[in-house]
Amino acid sequence: MASGSLRRKELLTQLGVDFIPVSNDFDETKLSDEAPLEYVERVALGKAKSAKARLVALDYPILAADTVVVLDGRCLGKPKDLQDAAQMLAALSANSHTVYTSLVVLDAQQTLQKTSQSQVYFDRLSMRQIELYCQTQEPLGKAGSYAIQGVAASL
Repeated sequence: MASGSLRRKELLTQLGVDFIPVSNDFDETKLSDEAPLEYVERVALGKAKSAKARLVALDYPILAADTVVVLDGRCLGKPKDLQDAAQMLAALSANSHTVYTSLVVLDAQQTLQKTSQSQVYFDRLSMRQIELYCQTQEPLGKAGSYAIQGVAASL
């Protein structure tokens, strides 16, 4: 698995899938003219290829994924800190946005990639709700500053 994501580790464990976390050194910087869908697909594939290069001697399949939150055509990445997270959440408040997740499975014979697109609507959030959510530390390390499968499901 080409990820350090605790949530992805939890999901694979729940499914009973044995895996080895493999670090990757893929540069996730968005290209200036890159559309969000192109970006998320490029990054997921890049992570898979980077991790596969680290396991050259082993013929294991690689699983990689990337998620991006898009509000008004702008990609919201992972917040720098809780203040940045609060600003993102305030922007998402009472708004609809798009979430793209691209999943790649790569082995020596083939590469499979599937990307999902979801529309997510946030209720109107008070500053107090945003502060309380930020206190959970859940927004850190999450695209768009939230994890829909976590505490943010209530938002």
